[in-house]
Amino acid sequence: MPVVRAIHSDVITNEEWELESTGLPNDDGSKWWHVAILEAQGIIEYTFVGGSTTTIDPDTGAAISGYVPQTENIEYMAQRVASWVKLQYMDNADKLIALIYYNYPPGKDNIGSSYLDTVTSIYNLLLVLKEEGYTVENIPSNVTDLESLMITLGKNVATWAPGMLDEMLENENLILYPVSDYLEWFSQLDEMTQLQVKEGPVAYIGELCKRAVELDYTSDMTSRVETWYSGMLSLLPDEDYDVAQPLLENIASTLKNYINSHSSTDYDTFLLYKQQFLSLDINGTTGWGKHRVILWL
Repeated sequence: MPVVRAIHSDVITNEEWELESTGLPNDDGSKWWHVAILEAQGIIEYTFVGGSTTTIDPDTGAAISGYVPQTENIEYMAQRVASWVKLQYMDNADKLIALIYYNYPPGKDNIGSSYLDTVTSIYNLLLVLKEEGYTVENIPSNVTDLESLMITLGKNVATWAPGMLDEMLENENLILYPVSDYLEWFSQLDEMTQLQVKEGPVAYIGELCKRAVELDYTSDMTSRVETWYSGMLSLLPDEDYDVAQPLLENIASTLKNYINSHSSTDYDTFLLYKQQFLSLDINGTTGWGKHRVILWL
């Protein structure tokens, strides 16, 4: 049972935590005290539950400091605690465990991690799990066979290896999950993440700006848009640059206007530019569509 810890901040608001790219700030030691030290102590289940707020007393003029709960995170944390408790009382044979190992860049030569004997460690762990009553079937007879199995069925497949995915799919030992199961998992992601997967980085930056306007916290959003724009330009293929660059410039300019004006007219203009950009169908920039590639900025 892990140690579960709720974290609040004395220096940032809930809006800053949600919209800034850093989460908890670095300059005051928040990440050190609330993340690094906790992880060094084995505390990996920590959740941000509230940020600071300051109000001015109308009678005395005194500044009153307090906290505002981050309700969604508190609900998430409660669900996590309930799940951990349920897991604690479940028989080992009924527990589902995923062993995650490193495989990037994709391919058979990159299974493992720097200077660690990954395959041997996984093999020994499988044996221990079986001894502890977990349901572990068809364990290979030795480390070499396990490595062969991982290379054959347990690797990521990149776009530069045409036909490899189809070859893997023909193996009867490969486990395939129904699309309905994936969609159920996908639907549990937050709406902004779902939008980025479906429509790509242009939709994401627009939704982020919209959320900032809704929360009335736009102080850093202009620079965020500019950084996003520079990143998008650097990722454009040469053959698409001349057509896509003016559209991206219009998108960035319109979003900066929207951040300042809070006008729905500016946002509607962004939506028009977004559709024009998506119609270019540039690999990696239009969401997880037919290209099966997506860029995250």
